Amino acid sequence: RLKFRFGRVLSPNPSISKMSRFDKAAAKAGAAKAAAPSPAAKAAAAAPAAKAAAKAPAVQLVTLDDKKKFILKHEMKIDDAKEAVGNEPNRAKKKELEATLKKLQQDETYVKTIQEIKDIE
Repeated sequence: RLKFRFGRVLSPNPSISKMSRFDKAAAKAGAAKAAAPSPAAKAAAAAPAAKAAAKAPAVQLVTLDDKKKFILKHEMKIDDAKEAVGNEPNRAKKKELEATLKKLQQDETYVKTIQEIKDIE
């Protein structure tokens, strides 16, 4: 028993029937959405890792030469961030880049190391 609808033959078995492109795309998007974790779940999974990384010192700076190398690399990152902010036309992206720049400039290790170098010299 085949049914006709809009000039198409519909099979009694739904798995055999032809789906339109729209239906296929909707089904595919629904499957992908169900398989992808929610943004809240991603944030919850990333939070413990970020806290652990923040507690552990990232760089062990023992000698004055190590400290100066660290400062030089960090200032290069700051300069690159300034250039990116200056070259970005999109206001939303520019705000994100400015926030990143501010974090780099106020980085605890960076500020502490600069102070240590001033004290040593």
